[in-house]
Amino acid sequence: MEPDASVVRKFEAPYHVQRHPGATPDHQALRHIVSGPLSLTEIHVGEMEAINRPVHGSKVHARVDFKFVRQGELRVFVSDRAVRIGPGEMMLVDHEERYSFITGQGTDCICVAIPRHLLTRQNPRWESAAFHKLPSDAPFVPAMAAFLTDWAGVRDDDHTIIGAQFSGLLALVLRGQNDGSGSNRSDLAGRIIGAIREQCANSDLCAESLAASIGISRRHLYTVLASADTSFGREVMNARLETSRTILTNPVFDNLRIGEVAYLTGFQDQAHFSRRFRTRFGQSPRDFRRATR
Repeated sequence: MEPDASVVRKFEAPYHVQRHPGATPDHQALRHIVSGPLSLTEIHVGEMEAINRPVHGSKVHARVDFKFVRQGELRVFVSDRAVRIGPGEMMLVDHEERYSFITGQGTDCICVAIPRHLLTRQNPRWESAAFHKLPSDAPFVPAMAAFLTDWAGVRDDDHTIIGAQFSGLLALVLRGQNDGSGSNRSDLAGRIIGAIREQCANSDLCAESLAASIGISRRHLYTVLASADTSFGREVMNARLETSRTILTNPVFDNLRIGEVAYLTGFQDQAHFSRRFRTRFGQSPRDFRRATR
């Protein structure tokens, strides 16, 4: 069946609707509540299938959805996994990942759209919990279910305070969520960090390419680093700064200008390199080099 453009527009999400047999206007009722940068949508939908196809640089895709199923089910397919979300259960989905979902007949759910940059600032480790089901009896999930139900029932126009409360409760819901731990995970974290150190001079280094070089998915890479209490960005910056310090302390490289040191260690901007170096080591790169002499 051809994609239903009206459904895509109403969802205000980058979904490509594949099929929705039996769906009628009554089965596709949506209601939006805007709360500052957040948007809550009540969705009553018949059976349908939708695909999220990421577009690099798209503002629409630079968001994350928190889905709460009140009735019916969602079956989410991402990478090589399929996850069923039933009544009372929740999931965080990332629009920068390709995934699809199928709704059961008579599905009733609440979806909160969150700008990616906002979620990252408030919950830096959220990526380790994405695409993992939050069972109805998980810590703080019942409280979140009650909160979302009350939020959906609010009819006034001022939702700013509600949005702030949601962000705080989400931090509690996501705390400690991961997909495993142990020595194998620790070993893999070591491999990832080692690969970052080897490739840090590449200014185009990204999580996707590094994960591919190790043979894992980007999502798994984020999860493993989060379980090791670190992140991809943090390890890349650490590796670049440590490499630059090594170069600046070696007389062999005295002929290199500071801008060239920045370029050789993966920085594309000398001013950015100097700021980060000063923050880390307490001196500008030039003063640090002089002090070592």
